Amino acid sequence: ANKDLIAQHGPELTALAHEQGRHLLFEAAVAGAIPVLRLLKDYFQVQDLLELKGILNGTT
Repeated sequence: ANKDLIAQHGPELTALAHEQGRHLLFEAAVAGAIPVLRLLKDYFQVQDLLELKGILNGTT
């Protein structure tokens, strides 16, 4: 998982994947592969997000 690449070029990579009919999956690059992104994505499909704050650290 390349955190720097995703952090610096995420929007461009996502757009490129979309143009090719693909998905850019990067959950392993976030919070030490804690499955938080999928959880949030699935949860907020049925709930409105008002605010989200936190620090996710999978290395310490």
